[in-house]
Amino acid sequence: MNNLFSGRIARLNYFVASLVIAFSFLALAIFLIKFLGVIGMLILMLVGIAGIFFSFSLAIRRLHDIGWSGWLALLFIVPCVNFIFGLLILFIPGNSGGNEYGPAQLEGINFKETFFPSQAATTAQTTSTPPASPPPTPPPGI
Repeated sequence: MNNLFSGRIARLNYFVASLVIAFSFLALAIFLIKFLGVIGMLILMLVGIAGIFFSFSLAIRRLHDIGWSGWLALLFIVPCVNFIFGLLILFIPGNSGGNEYGPAQLEGINFKETFFPSQAATTAQTTSTPPASPPPTPPPGI
C-alpha cells in the first residue's frame, strides 16, 4: 500500500486515470441506483470511499512528479481551491529529470504504472539500485 502514495505519475496518466475513475463511478452510480435503490446507494458509498482513496493516491504521485510534497493533496478538501489546484497539477509539467521522489516518467499512457504502482515501483527500484559490495574480509589470524 505504501507504493500507492510514492513515486511519480505523468500528466497524461493522471488525466486519463482521473477520467476513468469519474466515468466508472458515474456509470456504476446509474446502474446501482436504478436497479438496487437504497442498497445500491449504500454500495455506492463504499465504492466512493475507495475512489476517493485512489484519487488521492493519483494526486500525491502527480505532486511528486512536479517536485512538490504530497501533503498538498489535502487542498482538494478545500472548496473553491480544489478546482484551481486540480487545474494546476494537471497543467504544470513534471520535473524533466529525476527528483527526490523517483526517476522521471515518460509522457504517454502507461496503465500498468498508473493503476498498479507497486509493480512499477519495485521494477524501478531493482533497476536503479547499485549492486551491493562484498563484505570486508577479516584480517588474518582472527
